Amino acid sequence: MTEMSAENKKLDLKGNGHERSNFYEFFLTPTITAIFLHRYTDIRVMSSNSRGIIFSSVDIKTNIPVAIKYLNHTFESAELAKHTYREISLLLKANHKNIVQMVNLLSPQICVGSSQKNFDVYIVLEKVSHTLTHVINLARVGKNILTHKHISFIVYQILCAVKYLHDSNIMHRDLKPDNIGVNDRGCVVKLLDFGLSRAETHHVKHSPYVVTRFYRAPEIVLGINYTKKVDVWSIGCVLAEMLLKKPMFPGEHYFLQWNTIVRVLGKPGGAFLNRLEGKTREYALSAGPQSGIRMEELFPEKTCSFPGDQEPLNLQHAIDFMRKILVIDDTDRYDVCQALEHVYVSYWKNDSETNVTPIALEEMLSDEELIKDTEMSVESYRSKIENQLVEYKRDHDVYHG
Repeated sequence: MTEMSAENKKLDLKGNGHERSNFYEFFLTPTITAIFLHRYTDIRVMSSNSRGIIFSSVDIKTNIPVAIKYLNHTFESAELAKHTYREISLLLKANHKNIVQMVNLLSPQICVGSSQKNFDVYIVLEKVSHTLTHVINLARVGKNILTHKHISFIVYQILCAVKYLHDSNIMHRDLKPDNIGVNDRGCVVKLLDFGLSRAETHHVKHSPYVVTRFYRAPEIVLGINYTKKVDVWSIGCVLAEMLLKKPMFPGEHYFLQWNTIVRVLGKPGGAFLNRLEGKTREYALSAGPQSGIRMEELFPEKTCSFPGDQEPLNLQHAIDFMRKILVIDDTDRYDVCQALEHVYVSYWKNDSETNVTPIALEEMLSDEELIKDTEMSVESYRSKIENQLVEYKRDHDVYHG
């Protein structure tokens, strides 16, 4: 984590004194300070990444646990600023029970009218019990059991959330176990982290620098323009990982990623390869076997079936489902609607969960940064994010809820 000086983290003493009384300083290290509202107590570090730190906390106004994303690196690059802007934009618009809910949004510096040029962003979210990564890790060491009933229900809920996004013309573009929350009570799924989300546009080439590598669809790996079906591929990878207790397609860089995919699934047909050009096409043609490995060998009954499995929630249907969604040629891959009709997940299907009213088209079109991949300057993103924070504070009581 990049260290920032204590001076940059403290609230400007010239800021509004009344507003300052709502905050307190929390020292992470002698030189790094976070600033929290007094309503948030029992602060504990949960995780950190290149964008900032995620804390668990309790909101004493509601007595409800929350997660606080402290984004203290937002303005170090245009890329980081874009991710913050897009995440806020989507969380402000989204309304689906399988998408994590934003419950507060603020910047202490903006709240007190600080004269500092840069400011921190705090996104307060409903707290989930665990990430799916944690659930898989516990299953791997034998501390819990992921049966097909659990796995199919988790996949069904992911599909419900992704259908809502796709119906809103939004691609998540970073589905992986770390970005999927699972609550203990009811095994309820919540999609997390929307910094890479954006609208699907057919007239603009989408960025290839999306999706964590192990979950990256072949068309992204090979630099072909892609569609919302990249999310469906990622869901297939997540399903496979719940069964294998490890990633299905690990690769240290994109050529090794392609090799791993082809070694397992076999070489795709000519129609897909004809979409490639130059050295990428030459490499794709030379990599891997023609036939791949049988799914039954990859997912043996001994380790991937569980006592009590019943039709249709069993290994046979899980394998058939993966054959429909882990397809190299995206033109032959199921889309999210087709996936929801497969017997492995349609067992749970409820129209009130699969047909949620999407984000209105006019809301999407009004947010140009969800539509295009062109990058603005840090200053432009700073101005847009500041507007988001000011408008949220104007429309919500960030101090008392």
